Amino acid sequence: MKKRTLNEYRQTKEYQGSYDGWKYLNDLAKEKKLKELEEAHKIPEEIKEITLKQQMEEIADIVVPTINDVIFNEIIEIMDNYDELTWGYFVQDDAPTELLDACFEHDKGIHYEIFQLVLEKLK
Repeated sequence: MKKRTLNEYRQTKEYQGSYDGWKYLNDLAKEKKLKELEEAHKIPEEIKEITLKQQMEEIADIVVPTINDVIFNEIIEIMDNYDELTWGYFVQDDAPTELLDACFEHDKGIHYEIFQLVLEKLK
């Protein structure tokens, strides 16, 4: 059977209730829906360009700062249990500024070394 346009079918008697007419119209509708579905589910080009490795890197970049913050704060909390590591406990607040600064620098240095040890052990 010759393929006709929708307007051609509407102008014929066979359009009104014939099997071929309805089949043609249903096929047209299915093709249209299929094209619409393909377009709706088509992956945009910019998303296709993102590789699995890039996605993994992005997730790691999001997680790392949070993990670093947790480790940093946990070390500070646990260091509070060790008086010999935290010199600031032995100095009063009205002590000379140089002494307070030296205690702070000592605590910061110990904290940095512990942080590096933790990172090594995590590898």
